[in-house]
Amino acid sequence: AAQQRNAKWAAEKTMFEQVSRPITAFIEMFMVGASPIMAFAIAAFGQAGFSILGKFLMMHVWVTLWVPTSALVNAYLTHTMAKYVEWVQFDRGIELLSQSGLDQLNNQLQTQLATGGMLAAAVPMLTLMLIYGSSQVATQLAGQMRGSEYIDPKIAAPDIVQPGPIVTQSSSHTQNPGLKTQQRTGAS
Repeated sequence: AAQQRNAKWAAEKTMFEQVSRPITAFIEMFMVGASPIMAFAIAAFGQAGFSILGKFLMMHVWVTLWVPTSALVNAYLTHTMAKYVEWVQFDRGIELLSQSGLDQLNNQLQTQLATGGMLAAAVPMLTLMLIYGSSQVATQLAGQMRGSEYIDPKIAAPDIVQPGPIVTQSSSHTQNPGLKTQQRTGAS
């Protein structure tokens, strides 16, 4: 479950990094294109138009905060990973290149990288929370940390009765770990 969570969160960061620049560019171009409409809103609606202008400018502040917030996430990630390496090596006295040291580092650093990936992908939500003070964004982030989507309770407690599928496909190979063999199944 932890490996699946780590892979998903790390992938979210990569996906966000791929689309963040185009989205930023679109929002900036949208603001330039919508500026005449905002001028009309101010002229037509007076005080209400200025209220709309404030909300319009908050969209620019929101997108502008993505880069410094991403830098904070990266600084957090770098700091926590360095502290963990230092803790394993000096406080616990485990040689980093030993089997135990590598195992502990691998597991913890994967979790740290995945957490950093999830936080990096959450940069738009974090900046929205900063601008609007919304607790709904914090609730959504907290819900993501539960990890219930990675745990399959049917492994520990399988269904007693389960309807069969109309068509099934068998695996092409089977493996016997005790005999350390692998066999091709079905027709050749």
